[in-house]
Amino acid sequence: MNAKWDEIKRLKGETALLNFKCEFIDGKCITSREHPEWGLVKCGCCCSMCASAKGYLYDRYPKEDKPIYDDLFDLNLGFWRKGKGCILPREMRSVTCLRYFCHPSQAILSEENAEKLSRIMSRVCLLLNEIARNKLEDKCSSELF
Repeated sequence: MNAKWDEIKRLKGETALLNFKCEFIDGKCITSREHPEWGLVKCGCCCSMCASAKGYLYDRYPKEDKPIYDDLFDLNLGFWRKGKGCILPREMRSVTCLRYFCHPSQAILSEENAEKLSRIMSRVCLLLNEIARNKLEDKCSSELF
């Protein structure tokens, strides 16, 4: 894995330090609804589409991690598990998943934490775009010869 992927994972891990002020009762989000297969899920959240969106990863992860994603992904549930939520460690989650927080949390997320999240995600997106650009340049230059 290269230094850019290492930096992306480090930055993603930092999001765990932010206080999203999520409210849980008995380990379950209070803004949840019942889903027949999953149990409690957040209303209107991206998690309900995890399987069809393939975790919102869009093939933007280090190829060395593909076996881990393949092992944890469920065709019906994605990376979501009943009673656990997302089973991916934060450093392996997509940008969509790391930036998302439900409406009640959004209303009370501190300005400081919102700014930190924005800075972290901006840097992650910049690095992901650099990696994508380098892959495209590598592909184009290999086709020239």
